[in-house]
Amino acid sequence: TGADFCPGIHFEGSYNRFSGNRIHDLDGPGVNALVCRAPKGGSNFNVIDDNEITNADLGIVVGSDSPNAVNKGNTIVGNNVFGLGAVGIAVYNSTETTVEGNVVGGISFGLGISIGTGPGKVAQHSHVVVGNTVRDTADSAIAFFADDTCSLTKVFVGYNEVASTGVAGIYLTKDPGARLSDSVILGNHVHDADAVGIFLDDGVNKNTVEGNLTFENGLYGISVAGNHNRISANTALGNSTYDLVDSGKGNRWKNNVYETNPWGR
Repeated sequence: TGADFCPGIHFEGSYNRFSGNRIHDLDGPGVNALVCRAPKGGSNFNVIDDNEITNADLGIVVGSDSPNAVNKGNTIVGNNVFGLGAVGIAVYNSTETTVEGNVVGGISFGLGISIGTGPGKVAQHSHVVVGNTVRDTADSAIAFFADDTCSLTKVFVGYNEVASTGVAGIYLTKDPGARLSDSVILGNHVHDADAVGIFLDDGVNKNTVEGNLTFENGLYGISVAGNHNRISANTALGNSTYDLVDSGKGNRWKNNVYETNPWGR
């Protein structure tokens, strides 16, 4: 506690475990509570579990500061992250990361869980974001971003509980030169987002959105601006403007349940 313009815990390296720590009341903008910012990547197979983090700017951060190097196989599980400024859990320039069973809330200015790439060309893939509870975030609750010319593929986003967030509950977006595809968004419950429950932005193509429940969101339940996505067996009810929105091309909609406002195109 009380660290002044520096992280609570800062590590690099591989095969470490950080468990059961309480990190709170850190001073200064941009301060990370528990951080691995490996300058050249290669910080692999670490476990961050069962920590309590509050009153910092960023909570748990795992990334590589080299755009052409990544971290691999890290696990962030069962942490309680609340009352932060910018981001609860941030992962960037990494691959095969598991973010599971965390409780994230009360993010004053930013995102709950953020998974992104840097501007390099190293392909990143196979992140698993499952069973988290995210609520009361100023920006989106769970967000994925592919930067510049990088690819982010084969992400699994499953069985998360999302409520009372800004922008979108689950948000996938990319730069024009990047690729974000071949991901699965399955079985999530999303409600009371300011704008959209689940949003696939322009250029986010060839993904699957299946078996989700989105209700009472500020604009739309599920909005798909990308192309050739498969959207099936979702339930979207009571969203303020439209339950389902398709502004892309070649998307396949099947067996979705909707009621309040059926379709926007």
